[in-house]
Amino acid sequence: MEKLDFKILSKSTEDIDKILNYFTKIHHAAYSKEHFTSLFSDEKLNQYYKLLIYYSDLSIMIYSNGIPLGFIVSGKNVSLGVKEFKKLNKFYLSLLLVLNPVFFIEKLKAILIAFFSKNHVNTTEYRLLSIAVDNKIQSKGIGNILLTKFEDILIERSILTYGLSVRKDNARAIKFYLNNGFEIEIDKKETLYLKKNIK
Repeated sequence: MEKLDFKILSKSTEDIDKILNYFTKIHHAAYSKEHFTSLFSDEKLNQYYKLLIYYSDLSIMIYSNGIPLGFIVSGKNVSLGVKEFKKLNKFYLSLLLVLNPVFFIEKLKAILIAFFSKNHVNTTEYRLLSIAVDNKIQSKGIGNILLTKFEDILIERSILTYGLSVRKDNARAIKFYLNNGFEIEIDKKETLYLKKNIK
């Protein structure tokens, strides 16, 4: 593996549109077909990540010889990007759900579970919303290197705890997180909420 470089991204990043194309390519390759966002067109996925980065406190891309290998998007308010995307794309998302009944049923179940269950409170204000590594180089340690860089920056910013959520059927991701020191905070029907104390 050649020397690795990192780039911190923001809404004012000069070549953001080009970078978003890489996000889309990596996302489509890395996320399984069981993930709802795998249905998004390239255009919609670009818009999705542009909004996430806009609301993100820390987004990082990892490179080797100028070639993007993976990324992280995180923050205290990064979920506002998801809400904004949903607001702007109500018809598009509704159509995807109607055309893909498995996801429609899953979303409906999630709404019902949330309505009838006790409210859970995440103790971690800072969230890692998305992490992905190009599937051509998965299992080669790039995810670990990216996560370590991410945590080094969090420590510099005095953020020592963060959390994330992951689908229970994503065994590979769960193994990755547990191997990297995460603990299960909340176990919901289809989702695990994980937490990590960096120091």
